[in-house]
Amino acid sequence: MATSSAAIIKAAKDNDLRERFIALAAEQGIDNPHGFIDSKLQQLASAKVGAGEDTIASVYEYADAIYNQELSKLTPPGKNPAAVTDEHIRYALNVLRSE
Repeated sequence: MATSSAAIIKAAKDNDLRERFIALAAEQGIDNPHGFIDSKLQQLASAKVGAGEDTIASVYEYADAIYNQELSKLTPPGKNPAAVTDEHIRYALNVLRSE
């Protein structure tokens, strides 16, 4: 899979991924893992992940697309009338008004 510059940038800016890079660099005994990773984030994001064409950024981009598809299926609690019903709100309002 071809890796776009946008995918490389997005993967390189993901702090959770950066922390994982640092942890695994430390595990491998790399001196100053924070400095090493921070100086190579773009290179790491564009690095291949196996014998094929996939890179960190391309597999990240795929996972991000799946995540966003699933996230789009969710309704935030405040907008979800099945979570906080109108009856809940009416009851709470009546309680406050009667105080």
